[in-house]
Amino acid sequence: MNIQTICLIISDTLRSATPLILAALGELVTEKSGVLNLGVDGMMVVGAVAGFIAASVTGNIYLRLFIALIYIRNSDCLDSCPANNYYG
Repeated sequence: MNIQTICLIISDTLRSATPLILAALGELVTEKSGVLNLGVDGMMVVGAVAGFIAASVTGNIYLRLFIALIYIRNSDCLDSCPANNYYG
């Protein structure tokens, strides 16, 4: 393994991990404010799948972004709905 291969592996790892790093930083900020949301990566996956389906059906990039954001927002609202929380 030469130095070029190692540099390529490190750069690909950082490029692939950037969305998860940003989600973790956002969760860190919200956790400091007292809100605990463990479904950040799940919301990202739901938004990505919804955006992919919207893009493959319509072919419109802006509609893909809009659909992904709507699905992320709705999954966040479903997680924070008082009916879904059980305080036993």
